[in-house]
Amino acid sequence: MRKNQGNTANNTVSIIGLIQVGLVLLKVTGKSKLSWVMTFIPLYIELAIVLIVFLVFFIKSYKLNDQIRKYKIKKNEMLD
Repeated sequence: MRKNQGNTANNTVSIIGLIQVGLVLLKVTGKSKLSWVMTFIPLYIELAIVLIVFLVFFIKSYKLNDQIRKYKIKKNEMLD
């Protein structure tokens, strides 16, 4: 028996992705009366989550960079 080692693919789909596929299928088959904008709401939710994570990361890194810069200035003043 051969063991699966090395390169393995992750074939998981998120719940929001499944909801998205279901809504699109319902819209295409004519079973849903939602507009296309409303059909893609799960996509907007995922986009909002990604943007929030990016903003939190950006703000934290900016604050950390500012603290490091202040520390270096203070250290240089002490050496002078």
